Amino acid sequence: MSNALEQTITKEGGRDALANKLGVHPNTIRYWESGLITVKRARQLSELTGIPWQDFIPPSPSNS
Repeated sequence: MSNALEQTITKEGGRDALANKLGVHPNTIRYWESGLITVKRARQLSELTGIPWQDFIPPSPSNS
């Protein structure tokens, strides 16, 4: 999970509160925590928090 997402969940009062605020199911937040977040949702979180949307996207594993 990205640090930005963890901070947002905490700041908004938990997964359920964040999900309610964004109009998504709480399980959606759990998907995001596992790294399955779209750019669209990252941008939505960025608008909510002011954190750059890129911070919500987990880094890709290196193939080296």
